[in-house]
Amino acid sequence: MNSVEDTAQTMFATQTVKGIVQQATSIIINKAIYGNYGKNHNVVTETAQQSVQQKSNNVNELSSNIKLTGQFTDIAYADTDKITEKAISVLCNGDEKLLNNVMDTYNNAVNDGLLKREWSKAESDVIYTLTDKGKELVNSEDFKKQLEKNIKNTLYNENFKNTAVVEFTGTKDDVNVFRYVDTLNIKSFDNNPVMKKMFDMLKKYEFISVDENGNAKPTDKLNTYFAQQDRKGIKTNLKITKVTPDNMQQAADKIQKAKQAAQATKKNAEVATKAAKTTVNAAAKTGAATATAGVSIAVDISKKGFELLKKSSNSFSTQNHINKS
Repeated sequence: MNSVEDTAQTMFATQTVKGIVQQATSIIINKAIYGNYGKNHNVVTETAQQSVQQKSNNVNELSSNIKLTGQFTDIAYADTDKITEKAISVLCNGDEKLLNNVMDTYNNAVNDGLLKREWSKAESDVIYTLTDKGKELVNSEDFKKQLEKNIKNTLYNENFKNTAVVEFTGTKDDVNVFRYVDTLNIKSFDNNPVMKKMFDMLKKYEFISVDENGNAKPTDKLNTYFAQQDRKGIKTNLKITKVTPDNMQQAADKIQKAKQAAQATKKNAEVATKAAKTTVNAAAKTGAATATAGVSIAVDISKKGFELLKKSSNSFSTQNHINKS
């Protein structure tokens, strides 16, 4: 196998990581935008995006292409010719347990003839590279599937254990989001006339309390309303999905589509707002258009919300599961 073929076949590791990390980053940033922030919400949101991006890229150029998991599949990154002991240490970012697991994995792989360890004068460090035996292993389909699974599980455990995607429709059902979250920053909906109108109404009739920074919380009045609905056996039609390692891509896709829809809504916000003020029917039509586009966001669900999701669906299936279509 020549060097060109080697590069093409082993490149899958970094490509796999880059794609999955980008998916995860889009969810994390979106979740930050609708989180609980202080006075300078726009500044904080911007800072959150920078922080997440920096975390994804880490402090090393390799980390946008590498996600160490402490699992055996980490040897795949030795195709880069840049995996040194110092780089591994930096990528572990102070996590000693992870560092020990990675080094044990690499040392065992060297002993098994999968990796070659040598001193690099150029790097002034120990560098690891895949042997032909190692390349054959990491290019197998089973290895590739396990690599992707390990990356997704690690990202999930780090970021998404309590994360769900909510798909708003611009109807009264959207109020049920407060069954699942402790707080929601509604200022982020200012450019969506339908959603803004709904939250304004909830605030006006004291179903939610909103602080000066736009952080909304359910009031006792709203919780009483929820209890009444439950006693009557009225089903909640909120479209909410627990993020899992398996549906991370679908979640990211939904958020991206919602982002694109929000940008389109923003351009038409002035016209839509005037129409909504003119007649109730116009507002209803605007709501229908928004519902068609879909407004999906990522949120941190509360402990109560997590239990509610768990209770309403075994393993978060049916309506609480993201559709693949």
